Amino acid sequence: MKSSPTAVVAGIIKHDGKYLITKRFEKSHLGGMWEFPGGKIMTGESDPTALKREFKEEIGIDCDVGDLVYETTYHYPAISINIKFYDCKLLSGTPKPIECAEVKWIKRSELSQYEFPPSDTKLIEMLSTA
Repeated sequence: MKSSPTAVVAGIIKHDGKYLITKRFEKSHLGGMWEFPGGKIMTGESDPTALKREFKEEIGIDCDVGDLVYETTYHYPAISINIKFYDCKLLSGTPKPIECAEVKWIKRSELSQYEFPPSDTKLIEMLSTA
């Protein structure tokens, strides 16, 4: 019997015309790839609560969680995920790599220059042509 996809949330944080992306640790699943910050939803958490917790734990910032921008289910060989991307606004803090390898602010035109996980491909295309 197949298990349900793992519920994941990620935040699209745009500030001063740039998007915030984080780099996964090399030894992690999808190691070395870039992504929008976020993570797994814990039992009983709402999407906004999970995102706010992940932002604080991973990069040390506080954000306001806005509208759902994109949702997809993706099947990797080792895991299936259902990932929801939310529009988010930076409220306080300076992003720093606490539970990731690196953080970076990039322009929309630079999105295609970074390697993102396959689950993010359509979103990157949408943002690049917006």
